[in-house]
Amino acid sequence: MFAWARRPVQERQIKLAAFTPSQTIEASGEILGIAIGSAIQAAQKKFDPLRVPTDYTPDAKEISGRRILWRLRETEYEWIMTWAGGDGRITRVRALFRPENAKPFAEIGDLQRAAAVSANMAKWNLRLPGGPNFRLVAQGAERRAQSVYMFALQFPGEPLEGAVPDAEEAD
Repeated sequence: MFAWARRPVQERQIKLAAFTPSQTIEASGEILGIAIGSAIQAAQKKFDPLRVPTDYTPDAKEISGRRILWRLRETEYEWIMTWAGGDGRITRVRALFRPENAKPFAEIGDLQRAAAVSANMAKWNLRLPGGPNFRLVAQGAERRAQSVYMFALQFPGEPLEGAVPDAEEAD
């Protein structure tokens, strides 16, 4: 069994208030103010005004609102993508930092509480208060995050289906 699988989920209060630069993603439980379990409509309201105009044609999953990609302006992120379950709650969030904004893993979360850390990845197993278990993963090179990814491990009282990335949606 993987060592990270044996490490317990962090049972701490994660603030769901607006993100401030001094907070880490691990401490806030949010990427650009969006948390696992948030309504997909909240993400649309937040990111649609920041969307870079493009001639991109959405696929069926985007048209249905199950998965939405925003290429962003005016943020430290180049893009953010959300996935939602049938109830419209976000089950996954992935974002790519602009190259000049890559962050040290220690600015993503406390490396002492990480389930695993290497030169290319750090991951944390977390829990929202009264909410789902989720995993936060920072990926990059030389301990600097180029992307961050959060996904629900399971919503309370619900099967795991739909929370973990489908094979076709995995990077």
